[in-house]
Amino acid sequence: MEDVKQDILIELYLKLKHFRFESSFKTYLYRLARNKAIDALRKFSRERKHLLVLKEMLHENSSDPEEEFLKKEEGQRVLGAVFSLKERDRVLLFLKDVEGFSVMEIAQSMGIPEGTVKSRLHRAREQVADILKGSRRKYEK
Repeated sequence: MEDVKQDILIELYLKLKHFRFESSFKTYLYRLARNKAIDALRKFSRERKHLLVLKEMLHENSSDPEEEFLKKEEGQRVLGAVFSLKERDRVLLFLKDVEGFSVMEIAQSMGIPEGTVKSRLHRAREQVADILKGSRRKYEK
């Protein structure tokens, strides 16, 4: 993780002179960091290590062991549903729902129209909901 941060800072230093002020610096830096992060994830066993990081983020301590188990199980189901999506849709969900980027910022950083961002987000959320409904039915049987 530290290597990726260092790579991002070096890349920023080297390419800052190419920043054209056509978008906000936040989206420029995000795009640079995103590309470096994707490169790093490809070097590692991408899905497995990324899942472990996200699981740790979702893990919350609870005083009730049963409640903690149910939360952990639900978190794993949600992660499984999200990771069954295409990479582009996972990235959109992460940017919007976890990082809190606006639709405009996401559109600028990914180089796609805002309407495309909105429709892909909507479809991705529907797909996750459908997957979760399907997995609930498996548990109910």
